[in-house]
Amino acid sequence: MVERRSGDRSSFLGPASHATTWLLALAAVGIAFRLVIVRSSLGSNDILTWEGFARTIRSDGLTATYWSHALFNHPPLPGYLASWSLTLAEALGVRFGIVFKLFQVLADAIAAFLLWRRWRSTSPRAAAVATALFSWNPVSLLISSHHGNTDCLCAMLCLLAADLIERRRALGAGLALGAAINVKLIPVLLIPALALAVRERRDLVRFTAGLAIAAVPFLPVLLAAGPAFQRNALAYRSNVDNWGVNLFVLQSQGTRLAVVAKRFASYYNPTGRTFILAAMLAIAVAGRLRPVWLAYDLGAICFSAFLVLTPGFGIQYIVYPVPLLFAANVRWATKYALLAGLFGLVAYVTFWTGDWPARSRFIPHYPMPIGLFGLLAWVALVRYLVEEVARLGRPAGHALAGGLSPRVRAGP
Repeated sequence: MVERRSGDRSSFLGPASHATTWLLALAAVGIAFRLVIVRSSLGSNDILTWEGFARTIRSDGLTATYWSHALFNHPPLPGYLASWSLTLAEALGVRFGIVFKLFQVLADAIAAFLLWRRWRSTSPRAAAVATALFSWNPVSLLISSHHGNTDCLCAMLCLLAADLIERRRALGAGLALGAAINVKLIPVLLIPALALAVRERRDLVRFTAGLAIAAVPFLPVLLAAGPAFQRNALAYRSNVDNWGVNLFVLQSQGTRLAVVAKRFASYYNPTGRTFILAAMLAIAVAGRLRPVWLAYDLGAICFSAFLVLTPGFGIQYIVYPVPLLFAANVRWATKYALLAGLFGLVAYVTFWTGDWPARSRFIPHYPMPIGLFGLLAWVALVRYLVEEVARLGRPAGHALAGGLSPRVRAGP
């Protein structure tokens, strides 16, 4: 814990308390503003797809949906959430998307609280700054209130898992990470890093037990629709689009580099997962051998590396590093969120159909210059990763460059 000087208390009770109050009020307005967007926004293609899933699940059942809907590449629990959202929306006489997206707004509210709790040991004002910046960051705002998928809920649960590891609640951390995997399979990438962040053998057993408990909802689906789940979810590959590595590949078409780019893509796109998994293992081992990273850092680094290396991309993926980055390094979180948010905003506006409530109908590929905005966000993640790798050579406990506090564990 950070030890406060005697002057800190008087400062907090004096002018700083007013600043903290206003910043927290600003954060609350940011969360509430999401509700305005939810009401006036239909969303992307995904929200219509989810409504189709919900109707099929409600009429035919979850297992049948895996067999009949090749696009249903999600774990079972979000399917039930979609079905319940449809029933509730019909009972209330509102659009399905309004109810479904409210869970993502709630996830952002919980993430904001976790960030307040994470940073308040530094000072209430610093915690309020981080909370307000997160609440108004354009990436989370767009993905939670407009896009229409479950990624914000997933990212929040990953932040919760890291938070519980720092608070030495290993069983809860395993359950939280398992819950995130029950929303989307992407957080499987965090398992090695967060498992090796648990220092005591007894806590590692508890963390593993939490993951095992969270795996139970998968069992009925694997037994009843194993081949369909394998086809839909485990073998799923995201779109090859103008993001990251593939931006350079796609933009090389028609140039002298086209042949080289085509050969690279034919190798990298099918094997990119292997490189990502190798990177996750390297991050986990480095974090164990050189303990300069907290669980928040490990999560942010893993998701950043995922976005840097991924051979497939969906615009909703840009939200994954955001909550953990705000818990690890507020300076880089703010930079990335602004650049990725600009990328997201330009993309959503470009694909806007002109209808109201606003709808964004995505088609491959992101036309240029949208990809250039994405390139700025991608480069920011690369620079963040380079900075974090450089910290491995520094002593443990080194101050967080650009962050809000020294390298300290969260309080109980």
